Amino acid sequence: GLIGEELRFCRNLKTQLQAKKKTTKLLDSDDHAIEVKSEKTNSLLPRSEDLIEQAISLLSSGDIRCSKKALADKLTLNAEDTDQLFTSLLAKGLVTQKPNRHFVWKGKAIQTLGKAA
Repeated sequence: GLIGEELRFCRNLKTQLQAKKKTTKLLDSDDHAIEVKSEKTNSLLPRSEDLIEQAISLLSSGDIRCSKKALADKLTLNAEDTDQLFTSLLAKGLVTQKPNRHFVWKGKAIQTLGKAA
């Protein structure tokens, strides 16, 4: 009990100090940080479209379930990228979200409707 609490305290303190150092570095080199951020944004856009295409092909073929965990494991994504991917899929209408927060693949139905029209 007490030892575990002490270890948690030390870890939390260490992460807070590291976060403070990172924030200080960003504030010191504000112009450089803006340049780096814009470069990252530009490089993520093609990757994002590529991820969406990979996800669509996996989901439409039925290789995996329509879930964040399944796609994250298959495409080796972190939580943030997975959230962005599903937000994009929701925006495009390829997936829907049920009241229990599970996702349902709707891509095939939409694609066949688009071909019929």
